[in-house]
Amino acid sequence: MSAGELLELCTWQARVGGLDAAIQALQAAPRVRGDDGDGLAAAWTADAGPLNRLIHLWRYRGAQQRAQLHATAAQGPMPPIDVCIGFSSELLEPLPFSPPLRPRDLGSFHEFRIYTYPTSAIPDLVERWSSVIEWRQTLSPLVGAWITPAASGSGLTRLVHCWAYRDANEWQAVRALARHSGRWPPPAAGRPTAILEQSSYVALPVSFASPR
Repeated sequence: MSAGELLELCTWQARVGGLDAAIQALQAAPRVRGDDGDGLAAAWTADAGPLNRLIHLWRYRGAQQRAQLHATAAQGPMPPIDVCIGFSSELLEPLPFSPPLRPRDLGSFHEFRIYTYPTSAIPDLVERWSSVIEWRQTLSPLVGAWITPAASGSGLTRLVHCWAYRDANEWQAVRALARHSGRWPPPAAGRPTAILEQSSYVALPVSFASPR
């Protein structure tokens, strides 16, 4: 991700039975993928945790392009209101070790993990993760690691990291190996963890928008 680029993680909550219609609407959206790499970077459907959700990650070359593409998308096909019953989005910033979003041969079973930290803890997190992230990626690929801009006045930041696996068996085997290694998650040198809240969900890449 180059200077000036923005990422936006959006979620459409579909009603039961409406997920296919939501996927079709996303595929038909204007500027799904631009020639210069902007537009839709990846999309997933939730398979464990919150169900009937279509998660899509968009890449923009700046705030102006984001506004333009939002205006264009508003004129295109959207899921009918009785299909898409909820929507949320958040801007994301990549951490220094987050891989570039590009076509890669990743596994078809992805886990999103979301941690809430005091914003003041992020520099320490980056330092600790940077020292072992290369080793961790020998176990399974990192799709991306991003943080939300600190909420105004809250002093809190969310870390969103997504890992790829071939299947559920590899997911469990790798997580056990990482824990037993003592190297992951990287220890906080005897200090209590700064994580305030954790959640995770399993997601499957959508065929026309695999992570890139």
